[in-house]
Amino acid sequence: MFKQKFSLNQKFLPKYDYGTYLGKIFTNYSMRDIIMFNLIAFLITQIGAINWLCIGIFQFDFIAGIFGSQAHFISRFLYTIVGLCSIYLLIYCVIKKGNLVLISPKKEKKSKQDKENEKKK
Repeated sequence: MFKQKFSLNQKFLPKYDYGTYLGKIFTNYSMRDIIMFNLIAFLITQIGAINWLCIGIFQFDFIAGIFGSQAHFISRFLYTIVGLCSIYLLIYCVIKKGNLVLISPKKEKKSKQDKENEKKK
């Protein structure tokens, strides 16, 4: 009955690639800096997630417990940092199409044969 394939991207979304546009933000930084920032943002987001787990299970907010209340300016600052880190990770994952790099891949060491082959060329 329906022979045409339905694609959400073709029907409703503009053809502009937002990932390419947002990807230009990260071109001025080295990969090492981006990986370090990703790791810090990931760890902060995980700490916030553990805090929410404790709120859900034990009804205890660790950040509010440490600083007195949720209205304390340091508590609000930490909540804001966790939120900003999670938004950054979300945008980064959209730009990189689901690839979040937290650890840089190790460079392969060249064997003696590879080095000799390069010298011959």
